[in-house]
Amino acid sequence: MNTSAAGRDDGRAFYSDITVVPNLPDSLVSLCSITELAPALPLLAGNTSACTWRTDADSPQPGAFGVSKLPSLESPEYVANMNDSYWLSNANTPLTGYDRVIGAENNAQSLRTRMGHTQALELVANFPVTSEEVRDEVLSSRVYSAEQMKQDLLDAACTGAPINVGGTDVDVTQACDILDNWDNTGNLEARGALIWAHFWNSVYSRSDLYTTPFNLQNPVHTPNGLNTSSAIVEAFGATVQALQGGSIPLDARVADYQFYPKANLDTPIPLYGGMGREGYFTVLNNTYMHVVDFPDGQPVRAYTFVAHSQSTDPNSPHFADYTQAYSDKQWNEFPFTRDAIEASLIAEPLQLEE
Repeated sequence: MNTSAAGRDDGRAFYSDITVVPNLPDSLVSLCSITELAPALPLLAGNTSACTWRTDADSPQPGAFGVSKLPSLESPEYVANMNDSYWLSNANTPLTGYDRVIGAENNAQSLRTRMGHTQALELVANFPVTSEEVRDEVLSSRVYSAEQMKQDLLDAACTGAPINVGGTDVDVTQACDILDNWDNTGNLEARGALIWAHFWNSVYSRSDLYTTPFNLQNPVHTPNGLNTSSAIVEAFGATVQALQGGSIPLDARVADYQFYPKANLDTPIPLYGGMGREGYFTVLNNTYMHVVDFPDGQPVRAYTFVAHSQSTDPNSPHFADYTQAYSDKQWNEFPFTRDAIEASLIAEPLQLEE
């Protein structure tokens, strides 16, 4: 359970991955493992008590790791987690030395994680950071793969010559111009994001995708460099060919072809962002989000989204209102004080009694 916290008048941010984890230290796994069902998920011998899950003095229950053996971090900069392990919760302060079953260490991070750290590092480099800056950044829909490697593709594939795809010459001139002018975001008005998404999703799993391998000393920025082999260039040509032969124009706006997956809407609601594997921090189909700050001399201030909206009843005015607000990037200022709550009531409170 990835948890982060900060408090008023306290210059620290706190991260922890403190949850119930089977107490399988590496020493026990090396002694008792028969095979791995998945990475770091061992199948243990069950015919001897020597392979019983361990219990620590501070274990919350028998067979679980104690709190002292689980990852946590206090940082004066920032903490973050983008669905990778605890290892890189702060780009400058890796957490290491924990048993393997708890999570991976010293490994290449997802593009989404690398985008998140890039954004966080840019924000803290311009301290102090405001709530508005954080709110703008988390919805910015930046695409890490494009920021890092679009120019490599343009240099290799956009030479003015067609690209041969399966014996057919494909004119990529228009697509190249669109990508060159694209701002490397998946915002609603962006033109080029759909070309890049189609291309990237056709190549991202290649083992030879990068020219520079993962470097443990530079985990946010490696691996990098697009391997612009003939196969990669042809994949771009195939992307253009597929789009030219389909229903999506090369210069399509995101707003016209990407919508929130919500049924029973009279009008589809456009959705910005993209897939984590493309390097979006602003991923598709976000659910709950909040940005909280502590203004001097004022109550806690929180801005929130429930992007799927609160009601499941298509006849309710709250079936899609929050979804539309998310599409419009209109954060809801959450009522925190009693006066603010009462001023925000939309119906009389319902009191339940036994």
